[in-house]
Amino acid sequence: MKSDIELLTQRGVLSIASSSWPVYAPDLDRALAEVSSIKRLSKLEKQAFYRLKNRVSKLRYSQTDLRTDKVLKGTVLSENEAFSDFSQRELYSKGSVIGVETRQLYKSVAFQISLSRTESETRLDNSYIATNIGNAAISVGSQNRWWGPANDTSLLWSTQSRPIFGVHIQTVNSTRHAFDFLEEFGPINVQAFAGKLESSSVIDGDDLNVNLYAARIEIQPFNRLQMAFGGMSFDEQNLPNIEPLQQNRVGIDFRYGLPFDEPVAVYAQAVKALSGVASGDWSLLVGIDALPYVSAENGRFHWFLEVVDTTSDRYTANAEQEAGTVLAINQHQQSFASNIGLGGRSLTLGGIWSANAGWTLKSAIKYAKWSDIESTFARFNPLFAGEDLSGDIDFLGATFSGEFYWDKNLKIEPRVFYQNFNRELGEMSHNSGIKLSLSYLY
Repeated sequence: MKSDIELLTQRGVLSIASSSWPVYAPDLDRALAEVSSIKRLSKLEKQAFYRLKNRVSKLRYSQTDLRTDKVLKGTVLSENEAFSDFSQRELYSKGSVIGVETRQLYKSVAFQISLSRTESETRLDNSYIATNIGNAAISVGSQNRWWGPANDTSLLWSTQSRPIFGVHIQTVNSTRHAFDFLEEFGPINVQAFAGKLESSSVIDGDDLNVNLYAARIEIQPFNRLQMAFGGMSFDEQNLPNIEPLQQNRVGIDFRYGLPFDEPVAVYAQAVKALSGVASGDWSLLVGIDALPYVSAENGRFHWFLEVVDTTSDRYTANAEQEAGTVLAINQHQQSFASNIGLGGRSLTLGGIWSANAGWTLKSAIKYAKWSDIESTFARFNPLFAGEDLSGDIDFLGATFSGEFYWDKNLKIEPRVFYQNFNRELGEMSHNSGIKLSLSYLY
């Protein structure tokens, strides 16, 4: 669904700001209804258009009859996996997980209850209740969110960690502007979030009581161009022996569809710490992706290449000595921003084949490197907690996964991965593993 929206947006077909996730369904419905000439679309664009149209139609139907969707899901993971991406959207330790999820929509009220049990705890991740007030959608709960134009990770908010509980406000109709001059910026999607991070320190999860405040504005000033501006403030309390500290981070990103016959887009994201215990230059993400027309007959192939550099951030020595530094971008001892954490560089090449028959294959290769660890936040990366940090750390890994359906009710998601660090890092130094998820919709 995300790649379909991005395709139609970068081709100038849809008028919607869509560089974050989830996309609000009524705004997508409005953008699809505004497409004036479907006959002029290419075959690939028509396929994407009708897939989205069918998805939104199902949502609209369920809003009128209180139809309940229920999903029973079981997952088995043989080894710990180091990194998550957008398509995975969940990261568990090795073992088994079983869960049940129900979602219900009626008029302007929606709620979802997602209950899962791992081998050590019970979770309510991705449970929420939401409603509309005027042109604002307000939700309370914990949902996976993604702020950025990339496919593998985001420098502001990704799915590397478990979702964060809080209150989220978002624009319902991104073309309904309070002032006429704002129409020059095209669709405007405004989001705000207030919540609390849990177990944010890899040294002692009880050390920090971290409040998170975040905001993001997305615009589409031209048909093929999307831009976004966002910021986060981490208000940290209860640090031992020192006054409460605050860290602020700002980010900007864009996605531009190149005027070629085949759908090709370039995108970038930059994030900087403005104050607090982190200082330095901008952390950067640059990428390119494409959906070749040649794949339109039997499906579509979406490939991407991304480069990430988060080595610019440095920590303040006195704060580090007193409190083991502030690790405000961690949630449940995982980075909820870049999946490689701060202090590293990575290169990721990935591809997704989506068949018209409904099944999907995904693959990616990632190389990452962390250097000068003693003077960067890499020393507090959750992957390296309690490890010898002398010298460089290199990583090379690959994943291959799929989504298959059986009788429309059973979803099968196998995943095979290989990951190799150049030194011993606990259980993830050098291993391969498998993950199998079965979901039944009833």
